Amino acid sequence: DVGLSDNFGYTLNAYWFISKIDNKPSYREAVVKALSSLNGKYRNYNWESGSADGYADAIEGALNLYNRERIQSTKEWIDSEMKVLWSFQKPDGIIEGWHGDGNFARTSIMYCLWKTQGITPTEWEEKLQVGAIEIQNGIRFCVYHPNGWKGKLKFAKERSKTEMNFPADYPRINEFQQWFSVDKNAKYALEDLNKKTTKIYPGSVLIDGLSVILEKKQQAFFEVRKLMEQ
Repeated sequence: DVGLSDNFGYTLNAYWFISKIDNKPSYREAVVKALSSLNGKYRNYNWESGSADGYADAIEGALNLYNRERIQSTKEWIDSEMKVLWSFQKPDGIIEGWHGDGNFARTSIMYCLWKTQGITPTEWEEKLQVGAIEIQNGIRFCVYHPNGWKGKLKFAKERSKTEMNFPADYPRINEFQQWFSVDKNAKYALEDLNKKTTKIYPGSVLIDGLSVILEKKQQAFFEVRKLMEQ
């Protein structure tokens, strides 16, 4: 195959991790160089001879590494290429009609969890919109529903520690990345930017679900920051 492998990110996962374990700066530099090249040279690239599966693998690999190396141009590339990937879907919902369509679904879920920083609603409705961005020591997020909404927003926990018993959250194939992960034993300040109020919550409450009530056409904005131990 004379083309570039859509699995480049999966290979670089190992190099990035070994760079940390064995203190190999050159391995990390190689990862950063590859990630920094994507947006300028590999938009709409013909991954896997034009297969949606190739796009899915390329995007997932980049997401894994962006989770560890916040390179702005990599973010722009992922956003651009997700639009290309989604364009493969046919009106009936089918992508290409083989088991690789599952990779399309997995990549889409990964991407959306990044865009919510791991926040998921317990009461899902099609028109519910949730989005989040990183800020210093926390996140800012917005919730909206045109008809109003009542439910809970669950924050992600440190799954690598609490569920998988990993000593480190190492980058690995097909993972659902951890973004804003809440420590159940820590405390967090939640600021309601609409009401200009702040409340303190234990991490366990955020993991179980933060109660939110939206009025019709209301956009609710919040910031959550981890309180530093004294």
